[in-house]
Amino acid sequence: MPYSWDYTITADLYDRGGKPLRSYKRTSTLSNWVEGLLLFAYPFYPFEGKREEIYSESLHDIFRQIEAEKVLK
Repeated sequence: MPYSWDYTITADLYDRGGKPLRSYKRTSTLSNWVEGLLLFAYPFYPFEGKREEIYSESLHDIFRQIEAEKVLK
């Protein structure tokens, strides 16, 4: 039985006056399979390390793009 978790990370940048400057969005999907007979024994959540890895990689990618575009000057 397949299942997946979808993650969306959005970062909005504003200037001091509250005017929006840029918006960055990253999406990711974590897919997995569970044996049908173990359906009730298997917890339906991804490993904690995978969730943290997705979050960390998405934020690093957003920060790299912000730095490359020199938005924070």
